[in-house]
Amino acid sequence: MNKQEQQTNIEWQHSANNELGLLLTAALTLSEITEIDLILPKEKGVIARIPEKDEVFPPETAKEYFDACGVESNADDPIELAEIQFILEELGGSKDLTGMKILECGSGPGMLAKLMAEAGGSVLATDASPTMIELSREKHAEAIEQLDLDFELAEVRELPFPDGSFDMLVAKHILHQLPTDAAFKFLQETVRVLKEDGLAVIGDYNRLSSRKDRDARLQFTIPEMQPLLEETFDASFTPKELSFMLEQIPGIEFSVLVAEDPKRLGSEIRKKIEDDPVEGHATDWRTRLRVLIHKLPKGGSDES
Repeated sequence: MNKQEQQTNIEWQHSANNELGLLLTAALTLSEITEIDLILPKEKGVIARIPEKDEVFPPETAKEYFDACGVESNADDPIELAEIQFILEELGGSKDLTGMKILECGSGPGMLAKLMAEAGGSVLATDASPTMIELSREKHAEAIEQLDLDFELAEVRELPFPDGSFDMLVAKHILHQLPTDAAFKFLQETVRVLKEDGLAVIGDYNRLSSRKDRDARLQFTIPEMQPLLEETFDASFTPKELSFMLEQIPGIEFSVLVAEDPKRLGSEIRKKIEDDPVEGHATDWRTRLRVLIHKLPKGGSDES
């Protein structure tokens, strides 16, 4: 993402520690900056988050989730890809992913990873569930042979990759599965593995979603998965909580976009939502948010 070519459609917030981030030496790495107060700010009228019991799906739950979400006709992942491409264009780039080295965290059934590889990206999809990785490799065996695509077991709090390895990191529906300290560690690791000028696009549910939208979304969820989705809503972060954590990470600028933000949802994405064959997807989208993280070049300016 070239700052000179970057458009101004995305309104960036800046880390309170950017000055520190630009002065980091080789002896001081992001992984060492962990001594912060992780008590999330209180928000009037907002119920505190309730982290999920299982950070990693047990094998039987993983299989059930895989079967429920890994459906070829599901338009969720094409819309995810369209949104990522829209954001890239908003930042003055191209929606063509050719040549981009992409890490997906929490890849689940692997459909988005496959679509990004089909769009030209060099994609490494990771998940903390051995069952998910096994099922994804089996399901996408042909794509792995034909495309630049692979699946690998990885824990997001300690990503097994060198600093500055990827042009882009993509994750969806993973933050809510983590305790607050683990979510913060994942955000740190995200910045660490990104190349300078790299971009992270992280999506999840928004705990501030209205009860009306939650209930509407639950109506279009298979009964077996409804309790899990309800837990997901309660475990999700608010935009303010995510901004608080991101402000502690040096050397970045970030933006937290809610579903209604026009900078997030372009006309092409809105059309895909309207044409979505899965009933209730538009309601699902209203319950989500999107986090963008831009890793600033060392010695560069953090001005928008």
